[in-house]
Amino acid sequence: MKNMSAPIEDTSGIVRNYALMALGFPMLFISYYFVPALGGLMLLYSLFSTYRLRKKLTDTVICKNHAQWILRTFWISIVYALIGYAIAAAIIQANADTADIEGMRQALVNKTATPDEVILMMTEFHQKNAPLIYWTQLLAFAPCLLFFALRCIKGYILAEKYKIVPNVKTWLI
Repeated sequence: MKNMSAPIEDTSGIVRNYALMALGFPMLFISYYFVPALGGLMLLYSLFSTYRLRKKLTDTVICKNHAQWILRTFWISIVYALIGYAIAAAIIQANADTADIEGMRQALVNKTATPDEVILMMTEFHQKNAPLIYWTQLLAFAPCLLFFALRCIKGYILAEKYKIVPNVKTWLI
């Protein structure tokens, strides 16, 4: 028989925010038309919604705990993504064939290049270095995405079971 003395908290807002964040964050890394913008909007909505829920539900332990977990997951993931971006940029800069970039820089300094020529030089640079750029970004951002996904899944499962997240202040999973 269920214990009826303690009311069960409504975690539907928290569960919705976990789902939106779990869908939105990976969409930021998909460079296909409007997908990153949609992912960003989903993240912003869930972020603002979580801040609002945390402020509104001050007396509910489970929801406040999960709101803190969601917000920490978001901000820690941003830090990890920036670290990944810096690593990817350093690797690409050190290993890319930069002949097209140097030619583009000279043409821009001398004001001899038209906008179409600059676009052509950028396209050639990207085509020559596409595998390097792709694999470097994948290897640099995969840990961040995995961290984010695992934290969202862990929080979602615990919220569905009406349990708090233990050690909510950890930077790990």
